[in-house]
Amino acid sequence: DIDMLDAWTAAAGLAAITSRIELIAAIKPQLFHPVVLAKMALQIEAISRGRFAVNLVNAWNKIVFERTGLNFAEHDDRYAYGRDWISIVSRLLAGESVTHRSENFDLKDCNLFPKSSHRARPTIYVGGESAPARDLVADHGDVWFINGQPPEDVAALITDVRRRPRRTAVI
Repeated sequence: DIDMLDAWTAAAGLAAITSRIELIAAIKPQLFHPVVLAKMALQIEAISRGRFAVNLVNAWNKIVFERTGLNFAEHDDRYAYGRDWISIVSRLLAGESVTHRSENFDLKDCNLFPKSSHRARPTIYVGGESAPARDLVADHGDVWFINGQPPEDVAALITDVRRRPRRTAVI
């Protein structure tokens, strides 16, 4: 085993002592309620003065879940949960009052204050190349992480994502 710091507390600390770098913290949606995570993200956004980004990771590392006794859903189910989760987080980060009822969440008139005074919301990074990942990045991502591949394969993936409709408002 190797030591691993928590990305979110580390990002808050780095936000306070840096002034130019973008800070990106990864999050596995299954580990944090979307309202709690959105509040944390807004706080780091405030500390960093608009340099914070959220990296949505739909839990590829099964052992983290197994060691803690948490359910590790099937691939497509993790992406469906992540889609539901980020739809709430994005709206809260953008300053919306959120009422949301789904299989996973039941929220009524949730608001977060203070709202960001730097931009509409922190940048959202999304990773993955599967069809559910490409749908998710098309709908919610500002930046897409993909693994190293030959340029022609990357070009085909980008073309595919560009063809997918964005079903959420661009912020």
